[in-house]
Amino acid sequence: MSYNTEFQNNNGELQEILNTINDLPEASGSGENGATFTPSVSEEGVLSWTNDKGLDNPDPVNIKGEKGDKGDTGATGATGATGAKGDKGDKGDKGDSYTLTATDKTEIATMIGGDVSVPTYWQSELETKADAIQTAMEKAGKNKSAFLWYTDAHWVNGNSKMSPKLLNYLYMNTPMNKVNFGGDIIGDTLLATREEMKYLYEWRKAIKDLPNHHSVFGNHDMFDLSSVDYEDDNYRYAFLLAPEESSDMVMGDGNYYYIDNPCEKTRYLYIAYLVGDGTAMLKQGQFICDAIKAVPEGWHIVAIAHRWWQYSKSSTPTSGAISAYEAEMLSIFDAYNARETRSGSNYFYTQDFTEAKGKVEFCIGGHIHVDYDIESEGGIPVIITTSDTNQNRVPDSTVDCGTVGTITESAVYGIIADYNDPQNTKITVVGVGRGTSRVVRPSGIKPTSITDITYSGNTTIGATIDKSLFSFTVNYSNGTTDTVNGATSVSPATIGVVGNNTVTVTYTEGATTLSGTATIVGTPVPVVNLLNLDRTYVTGTVGESIGKSYLDESKAYTNVVQGTQAFNASACTVSGVSEDGVTVKEAGIGGMSVAYPVYLPDISTNSYVLSFDYTGDGSSRVWYKYATANGVIDQNVLACNKTGSGHIDYTIPSASGFAWLLIFVGANTGKTTTLSNVSLTKA
Repeated sequence: MSYNTEFQNNNGELQEILNTINDLPEASGSGENGATFTPSVSEEGVLSWTNDKGLDNPDPVNIKGEKGDKGDTGATGATGATGAKGDKGDKGDKGDSYTLTATDKTEIATMIGGDVSVPTYWQSELETKADAIQTAMEKAGKNKSAFLWYTDAHWVNGNSKMSPKLLNYLYMNTPMNKVNFGGDIIGDTLLATREEMKYLYEWRKAIKDLPNHHSVFGNHDMFDLSSVDYEDDNYRYAFLLAPEESSDMVMGDGNYYYIDNPCEKTRYLYIAYLVGDGTAMLKQGQFICDAIKAVPEGWHIVAIAHRWWQYSKSSTPTSGAISAYEAEMLSIFDAYNARETRSGSNYFYTQDFTEAKGKVEFCIGGHIHVDYDIESEGGIPVIITTSDTNQNRVPDSTVDCGTVGTITESAVYGIIADYNDPQNTKITVVGVGRGTSRVVRPSGIKPTSITDITYSGNTTIGATIDKSLFSFTVNYSNGTTDTVNGATSVSPATIGVVGNNTVTVTYTEGATTLSGTATIVGTPVPVVNLLNLDRTYVTGTVGESIGKSYLDESKAYTNVVQGTQAFNASACTVSGVSEDGVTVKEAGIGGMSVAYPVYLPDISTNSYVLSFDYTGDGSSRVWYKYATANGVIDQNVLACNKTGSGHIDYTIPSASGFAWLLIFVGANTGKTTTLSNVSLTKA
């Protein structure tokens, strides 16, 4: 027999065994001396031999080597069949009730928002503004251009790094599905070497979960983000636009492009900040013109650029002018909307827009670090928003600075253009944080009056009038109308009287402020909760102890003080008033009665209504006494010797100064009185 002796194994003992096998006596296939050697291996790994001819066997050898390395995990097996449904278990014990804490609510809300790190001081602001965005999106439906927005972040110049979290919350809690950035992410006055620019990856990581995030270049992105070691446009592109590449971007020769949203029928132009390079500006200008000419019938155009307005000094950012390049660009848009031919100029070739099919609806940008809206000569709105940084641009101004740790530390926006009324496009700007909310409309369409004012808030006496709960119709100069929720201001600030309250409502849109009046019917307000009096009183089984009990159970009154006046029982000439200031006994009424002291500081100018339902079986009584430091000024039995059920509304007249109201409940021996729905309201 012969075995392969070129065994590829480092185990010398195994190789020796193979050699031994090959040296065994050969047995002829049919000869007399042929022997069959049979191997066997014990559990301990010892290899031994036997043969059927009684020949010498090779010596036993332990072939168990050292323990090898653990093998790779095998593939997961197929899922087994679903087991039979088990029997229904016994009903568990009812768990303890749990009330969500403020921390619980914040954690839940922020987790729903997609980022558990949103601080609690942002929660109310985010919820309110998310509701405003939701409302505007619902009204607009499909006829809109809508996106989340922020600009001038200057990531390393005092930025709180909060905007990605805010935008993510709004994305998770509104129908918004895209985010546009207005440029200037680069740090002001910093070197823009590859090593220095690594902070941009922190920004990229923070915005990675935002949908359809697209940017334009600002002046700092163009000038600060450059290096003698790299071709400028490619270097800038790699840092800012390459991470945002998508299949729907149509790029120009430079760092400018457009994206179509067929659902909205909107073409978004992303215009690069250019200055001083006439050739590049002409190229971008022609790209813009070709893009808007190719828009399908009935489509909308939104132009996004970093700068539309150039201030003369940052301390007065709204003092300045539209710069030359942007002024020509707006003139192009006006000619397009007017279906005109425009002659060539410094930055644009001659253009024929007589066959244009779309409309430039609005432009949006930043640069001046404040909220400020302008318009083209043809009336196209230009929305300018404040910066997202907290940069202090010394020595000129701190106008764009917020306070880190408050909602002024950041500024992001929801932008919703509603095209349902083609004659009166409504652009809702929802400012979040430091950003200003407002409504922007095309030039020439001005609000003229507000009518049909309604109020859905609390109308009880003394309630604060909430300006956000007004709804009214705004009438415009071109005959169109719009329903608006939320007033700019209201006067007076509170509901003053029972009955008709005349309230002046103001609404500001752009440079126009309108006012109108509404009638709010004031209703009595419960000034004291007397539900502790809702109980059954049985003469002879209660007494002074009950009087103490029902007060002490919920409020633990001892020597009651309301306002600045203590209840001085000894100074009130009321029979049976105890000195502890809690319980008042009245002699001769079956040995039982209790009283509840209520301080009424404005009794000289207001009267009150004491109301309750009662059930009695005869000889039951409910009555009150007014007491001041000078004695009882009024008293009356409200329900005496009543059988059955009834309702009492009793007006307690006004008196000079302040007073204590003492409410008594009593019954003759063996009789009962049950009170419910006890309240005290201003008349």
